[in-house]
Amino acid sequence: MLKSTWSLPRLAVPLLLYAAAQACSSDGGTEPPPPPAPVPTSVQLSQASVSLASLGATAQLTASVKDQNGNTISGAAVSWSSNNEEVARVNSSGTVTAVGVGATQITATSGSAIGTASVTVTQVPAEVAAVGGDAQTATVGQVVPMALTVQVNDGGGSPIPDVSVSFAATQGGGSVADATVDTDPTGQASTTWTLGPTAGQQLVTATVEGEVNGIFTATATADVADSILISSGDGQQGPTDTKLDDPIVVKVVDQFGNGVEGHDVSFAVTGGGGVLDSESETTDADGEAGTGWTLGSLEGTNTATGSAPGLKGDPVTFTAIASNLAVSGVSPDPIVEGETATISGNGFSPIVGNNAVTVDGVAATVTSALPTALEIEVPTFDCRPARMVDVQVTVSGATEGISHEVNPAAFVSVAAGEQMIISNPADFCLQFDAAAGDERFLVGVTAVSEVATSRTEVTLTSVTPSGSTAPPRVAMRLPAGPRALRVGSEQLRRIEARRRHRTIEARLLAEQLRELSGLPRALASGAFSAVPSDVQVGDTIPIRVPKNCSAFTAITTVAEVVGTRGVWLRDIANDSTEDFSATQYQSFSDQLDQLIYTTNVQYLGEPTDLDNNTRIVVVITKEVNKTPNLLGFVQPADLVPRTQCPSSDEGEVYYSIAPTAMSTAATLESLMGPLISHEFSHIVQVGRRFAVNAPVLQTVWELEGQATFMETQMGIVAQGVTPMDIDGSHVYDLPDSASSDWYSDMFTDIARYFGLDFTVSPPGRLGEAPWDCTWQDREVLDDECTIDGREVYGVPGSFLWWLSDQFGPTYTGGVGGVEGMQQAFIDNANLSGFANIATTIGVPIDSLLVQWQAAFYMDNRLVSGAPVPTTPRLTFTTWDFLRIFDGISFGGTNAGMTPKMIGFADASQSINVRGGSSGYFLLRGMGRSPTAIRVRDGADGPLPSIMRMWIARLK
Repeated sequence: MLKSTWSLPRLAVPLLLYAAAQACSSDGGTEPPPPPAPVPTSVQLSQASVSLASLGATAQLTASVKDQNGNTISGAAVSWSSNNEEVARVNSSGTVTAVGVGATQITATSGSAIGTASVTVTQVPAEVAAVGGDAQTATVGQVVPMALTVQVNDGGGSPIPDVSVSFAATQGGGSVADATVDTDPTGQASTTWTLGPTAGQQLVTATVEGEVNGIFTATATADVADSILISSGDGQQGPTDTKLDDPIVVKVVDQFGNGVEGHDVSFAVTGGGGVLDSESETTDADGEAGTGWTLGSLEGTNTATGSAPGLKGDPVTFTAIASNLAVSGVSPDPIVEGETATISGNGFSPIVGNNAVTVDGVAATVTSALPTALEIEVPTFDCRPARMVDVQVTVSGATEGISHEVNPAAFVSVAAGEQMIISNPADFCLQFDAAAGDERFLVGVTAVSEVATSRTEVTLTSVTPSGSTAPPRVAMRLPAGPRALRVGSEQLRRIEARRRHRTIEARLLAEQLRELSGLPRALASGAFSAVPSDVQVGDTIPIRVPKNCSAFTAITTVAEVVGTRGVWLRDIANDSTEDFSATQYQSFSDQLDQLIYTTNVQYLGEPTDLDNNTRIVVVITKEVNKTPNLLGFVQPADLVPRTQCPSSDEGEVYYSIAPTAMSTAATLESLMGPLISHEFSHIVQVGRRFAVNAPVLQTVWELEGQATFMETQMGIVAQGVTPMDIDGSHVYDLPDSASSDWYSDMFTDIARYFGLDFTVSPPGRLGEAPWDCTWQDREVLDDECTIDGREVYGVPGSFLWWLSDQFGPTYTGGVGGVEGMQQAFIDNANLSGFANIATTIGVPIDSLLVQWQAAFYMDNRLVSGAPVPTTPRLTFTTWDFLRIFDGISFGGTNAGMTPKMIGFADASQSINVRGGSSGYFLLRGMGRSPTAIRVRDGADGPLPSIMRMWIARLK
């Protein structure tokens, strides 16, 4: 059987229950109480605080009333009240109005609930107005009639009492009686104003709180007339019977210098017989009165007066010169500094001393005078270019002039490839005439000082005529040379090894020479000579390896090779596994016998032979290795008796580094020839001076420079080359690792001197080289260049090469020729340094230094014309510097010199020039105006007497 089911919706149940409840109620049951009525419980105002900045200002408040359940009661009755209606009132709508300054509380009440808001009323200044005393007129220095009064109001226009007002005179120089005044109950403040001494408009400002200003103006009128003075027109000149160009004008002023209008002035001629346009005038608004003046018929001084009786300064006197002076011309055209010129015209005095002449403002000497012509000596100027100037003549107070061109005493006249030298620093001035073409010059400034630490500030400045324009710069294009050889890592490694060695070697040599300087110049007797004349291969020989004159290390050696000119000893304590081979020892011996000894003696002379074995002793010892970076050395103390220097071996000895795993025999093999040649040179140099008991020894730069000279000389002989054919590839691109490197020392040192910076990788270039670099002293710490101890090697070596090229072929001393000259440098027992060089050559050292320094850049560098400078002294006849340095590149940086680049009209450079070096300026341009280039010190004064200036022409 099927069951039928139904259900009510969920909402139906409560509805049914409600209906049942209603049914019960209608049947007389009890009804529930109604919900409680809303009661005002809290009142919240729209603002908790109100600030009003002026009286009468308003603010609107609203009140929100909530019941006991926190619900807003709409339309709830609210009553408003103010705790202090003298500060602020509130109406039934909640509008608050400011009444007075102060604070109060506004209350909103609904039932028993209240809400409050605090109200603060202040008066903020909004207007500072000038209400009294503006636009007055009074006499300067007087008090204006009315006091200055300002009104200070708030934004509602209500006056503000007790506000501080600052008054200040801001124009005209006046003053106020009270600088600060407080406003009264009506908002006003006042002060009095005393006008300043300047006629015209004057101002006072009134400031409140530094922002709002009131401005008072007043017109200050001049005081009573006090003085009369000349305003204009005095000191004129003109022809006789001619009216002057300008009227004569007086000015009447009060005690403060203000012009006084309306004052009568009378004028009168008092000398010279001239005529005035008017004899009486009245001053204008500026206090001035004037009249025209026609001069008299006689030449000379004319006078006239302006008068205002009773005034200070009365009368004033005007002076004018009546003259027929005229200047019609000047010859020659142009006139020349220091030479004679003639001025033509009229009105000159026949008495020389009565004529004064200036040229460009500088007095000229008048040498003769006629009424129509003056002869003068044109003054000289401080390195000014050719230009138009004023030539003025003054006679009896009258001055007339004319514009005319003046030239310097001489213009630069140097042919391409030639050099001009200026010896007197007062004359360091180069004068260039105007030119249309492209011209190029090398300008140098050389310090002929033997003090390597000296530095002279040099400023080069160009001067052109006023208004001239700078000529365009012209790019410097040098002749195309061979493609530059990029020096590789192997060559750089060798260069660095020899640099480190030379740094130590030069220091040791300098220290040893200082030690010997206090000892008697006595040669060793050979009593303690280590190597006898009959030495044989295999002999064991004791040797003292010196540390200095007193200290040494005793070693035992064995003779490996006994040659004609050398004995080769090996320290038995050396590492035998790394030693030179027998073949290498023999090769070293052959090179000494067949090349080094013969060539060295040819150029430097015979060495001493203290040990009577006719040989040089070469000791290969590990003791040398103990001094880092040192490859070998000679000890001059070996030439003196052991009784003076205990370390002496009393013979001609060279101590060489021994091969090791780090410094292999193969590496040292390529260095041995140049090292032996270099150190053998020192044995000859020091020994020959000791042999004649010389009072002085050569300087270190002479010793090292000559030894470096001999290295390159050995290379030329050894390789059988013509030096002019040597380029960068010969210098650095060695054919194999065993080849002797004869040339790189000198040219790398020169490259360093020119500014090549080996302290960075790849090598870069320094900006102040070579002028701020030394080549005379390895111990100069502030040297700009990074020669690092090699200063005294390659650069002085090049000096000796240049001397040999220029003077060697004609030298007649000793054996003559280059050899005789080089030997003379050693044998001049009483001389060293510059004195030694100059005496040997017979030419002043300044000329030698200037020409050698110029040759560094000029050698084979003409832009056009002859392939070499026409002045032979500007060349190295043995070497082609342009070819060598154009052909070498270190990491992409060319090794040649880079002068300072300057143009004619913008030449302004300052450098420091060190003793023995030169500043170089490459001067070029096209289409220049006349230009003067002067060289001075940093204060534009003359350079010291050690300086020389020179110029050589490239194109």
